Amino acid sequence: MSIWVVRAGEGSEIIEEVRAKDVITIGWPAMGDCSGYQSREDFRQAYREAYPEDTNPYRIGLQAGQVYRFVREIAVGDTVMTPDGPVREMLIARSHRGIRSRPRKNSRPRSRSTSMRTPGRKLMNLSRISSRG
Repeated sequence: MSIWVVRAGEGSEIIEEVRAKDVITIGWPAMGDCSGYQSREDFRQAYREAYPEDTNPYRIGLQAGQVYRFVREIAVGDTVMTPDGPVREMLIARSHRGIRSRPRKNSRPRSRSTSMRTPGRKLMNLSRISSRG
């Protein structure tokens, strides 16, 4: 079992959708349905074709790698943490279904169901976490 951090968009912009629909979700809509891609290179190639204006090899690897991990590595039963920046909380849930693709024009076409709405869910208050330097 692994632990993953999946953000709710820039500045937690879709945190209410994450809470309401009990999902984690990512973007890169121009890549389309990635369910048939197997290797990291498949995802890199799909990213290059979808975003031809992005020619930076580092950025291509980073962006395609995020989609690859979401599609191929997050497994049912894994723990998923989603930061809610404005209130400084961390939503903690378990992934309990496989990936769903929504190929229509959608800014976040891939999602996974979670157990965030389960009674007794835990929220970690980030203001209580400090680092020692």
